[in-house]
Amino acid sequence: MRYDLQKQSHAIFALTYHYICVVKYRRKIFDNNSIINRLKEINYDIGEKFNVTVINQETDLDHRHLLFSSTPQLEFIKFINSLKGVSSRLLRKEFPEIKHKL
Repeated sequence: MRYDLQKQSHAIFALTYHYICVVKYRRKIFDNNSIINRLKEINYDIGEKFNVTVINQETDLDHRHLLFSSTPQLEFIKFINSLKGVSSRLLRKEFPEIKHKL
């Protein structure tokens, strides 16, 4: 794997994270392409707000993988909480059938 080094005024770094998030009760809700595509859009939007670069993201029926890079100044806990909370709230609002599975 080749690392793309990022530079700031007093630092050189390559921070890449692999985040896996499992759906509550491991329910299989990612069986619809429109849900998956909307989730990916939401992840990109949240990443932009936190100055995070989403490198790759994939889903299985009951979990999602997110590979992203960031700067050392990232407030990691706030970013992860936003990923979980905002995506859950928006998906349940836009796709009511998910609410019945959970």
